[in-house]
Amino acid sequence: TRLAAEPNVQALLASRSGGHVVFAQSPGLPADMNTLLREALTAAEGKGGGSCDFAQGSLPDPARLPEILLAAASRLL
Repeated sequence: TRLAAEPNVQALLASRSGGHVVFAQSPGLPADMNTLLREALTAAEGKGGGSCDFAQGSLPDPARLPEILLAAASRLL
């Protein structure tokens, strides 16, 4: 939440130890972090949700985190 409080920030964060994922952005940016997270996690059988600016979830297989983050990042560029 500290990162997203700064202007013009988009963050894709993940924890290898637990498979947890957080997608966040500063208010007012155009991406929908909830949609982005749900689409990325669905492809890897994960679950999660949130708002357009902050969403969190988890994956049953943390080894798939790199592919999830790369796919999500490519949609933000």
